[in-house]
Amino acid sequence: MREAPTPAGFTLTFAAMREGLDYGHSHMVGVVKEYQNRGVGRLLKLAQREDALRSGRERLGAIVRGYIANLYGGTSRSLHAGLPTDRLAAKWWVRSQRVEEVLGGRVRPMAADGERIAISAGIRAICQDEPLSAEKTQTKVCKQFLANLANGRAAVRFEFNEEQGTYLLERYED
Repeated sequence: MREAPTPAGFTLTFAAMREGLDYGHSHMVGVVKEYQNRGVGRLLKLAQREDALRSGRERLGAIVRGYIANLYGGTSRSLHAGLPTDRLAAKWWVRSQRVEEVLGGRVRPMAADGERIAISAGIRAICQDEPLSAEKTQTKVCKQFLANLANGRAAVRFEFNEEQGTYLLERYED
C-alpha cells in the first residue's frame, strides 16, 4: 500500500457576509515548517482565489484596511510568543485590475507619498529570545498601522527578503 503524501500546508476559508456582500473569510493559512519560504503560502492563497472565483465571490482579503488589536486575547500558543494577538483586516477583490496586474507580474511602483512598515525577518527568534524587544516592536508596528490607516492608507503590497518583511502602504479607496 502506498503511503499518503505529507501535507505541506492548509487554508481555512468560510463563507461570510458584510454590508450585504457575500465573501470568503480567509481565517487561517498555515505552512509546515520545512515548506516555509518556498512559495507554498502563495500557492495556497492563489487556490483560495480560484475557489472564490468558482463560487462567484468577488472578495477574499488582501488590501489591509483595518487593524484589530489583541483579537484573540492572551494565549499560551508558541505562535503568539506571549504577545497580544493583533491581526490585520484585509480585503482582496479577486477580480480587480490590481490583482490581475500582480498575477501577471506587473507591479506598480510605490506612490511618492507611500509609507513602509518593516519587521525583521528574524522576528520569531526575537520573540523567543528577547520578548521585551518583540513587544516593543509590536507596539511600534501597531501605532504605525493605526496612523496610516487613519490617514487613508492601506497596505497594498508586501515585500520580503532575508533581512525584513515590509508592508507598503498607499492612499487607497475601495
